Amino acid sequence: MNNYFRLFEEIFLNPKENHPAIYNLFTGIVYEISPIETELLRQLELNHTVDSVITSLNLSPKWVEKTLNKYREARLGDWFSDPVFISKLSPDYSFIENLFFKFPDLISRATISLSNACSSNCFFCDSSQYVSQYRCMTCTGTEKKASERVIPLHIAKTALSKLKQLNCSEILFIIPDFDAFPDHFSSIIEYAHSLQFKHIKIHIGNGALSSQTIRFLSQYDFTICIQKSISTIDELSDVISNITDLNLSFLSQLVLMIDSSLDLADIRNLLSKLPINIVTQIIPLCHKNDYKIGFDHIELRSFGLSQTYNLCLYGNLYIDSAGNIFPCSGLTDFQVGSVGNWSDIFNPDNKMNLKYFWYLNKEKFDKCKNCGLQYLCSDCRSIEYQLSGSIISKSFCNR
Repeated sequence: MNNYFRLFEEIFLNPKENHPAIYNLFTGIVYEISPIETELLRQLELNHTVDSVITSLNLSPKWVEKTLNKYREARLGDWFSDPVFISKLSPDYSFIENLFFKFPDLISRATISLSNACSSNCFFCDSSQYVSQYRCMTCTGTEKKASERVIPLHIAKTALSKLKQLNCSEILFIIPDFDAFPDHFSSIIEYAHSLQFKHIKIHIGNGALSSQTIRFLSQYDFTICIQKSISTIDELSDVISNITDLNLSFLSQLVLMIDSSLDLADIRNLLSKLPINIVTQIIPLCHKNDYKIGFDHIELRSFGLSQTYNLCLYGNLYIDSAGNIFPCSGLTDFQVGSVGNWSDIFNPDNKMNLKYFWYLNKEKFDKCKNCGLQYLCSDCRSIEYQLSGSIISKSFCNR
């Protein structure tokens, strides 16, 4: 007789007080379950017999059988005749912190702003009224409050050399208007190329591209991303025509910052007419009063990392055009160091050093630490700070 029921090794029960959930780490699907189902599964996962759990929780045997068969049909678990040991696939990265010989702190991606000079006047730029979840991936005017400046060549080279020493694998250059200082930007990019970083991405803002710039960018196997601000469908038509006329075969990605009132179907229909095969990313800009967090599928790696780290901030840093270092381009109120003094960024005497931000996982937030969906929802510390004024809030959760 089968009197035991266990969840499979890829199935993780998160029995939190609020919104308890089952995570399927193979399919990425997350199931929100009731408190009584949570307690049922929690005891069964301890290899208690089904009969003993029915008795201890005073449950209906028919309801339990129906519920467990529902999980079995969803391939979340199965019945067993004897107690079984199941080793969960859940990767837990917290063991790194308990090692005697610790791994060095790894910076996987550095975002470097080469300038804040821009001739465009995008409707959302430097506006406190608009928010975007992908602020770090765009030219968003984070430095517009400062006077116009360009990163000095010696600061850029010092930063890149140090990042190479630290085994940083990815460099993301933010350039609002490449043609504002094309020779200067080209020199920095060529130096980065000489250091042989694994991946170099260049994000160019809303400005126009000269033939000189196009020739330069065409020489290299970089990931080239162009961002365009779109407030009307006619503007998008003009963008597509411009890409077609210029024959931007080197273009890897097109990022569209769009007004949230535009029809996404119309936008996708126009994008299908692009003459080159590029990745397009549509980022709706919403008013701060309309902001809601998003929920996504879960992945095995992100599930493991999110138990210890902040998925968005971990392994990343941002360098502005003055050489100051921050955890993110959207968190420039929290300087952790400078290109002239790298030792500050991991200084243990500084309570809010870079690692502090890397370890801002959901257990640090009052609203998240008791929620079973804590590993599923998106988390942008920049938006939360912009809207609430707190780096550890989750005030805009709609759960």
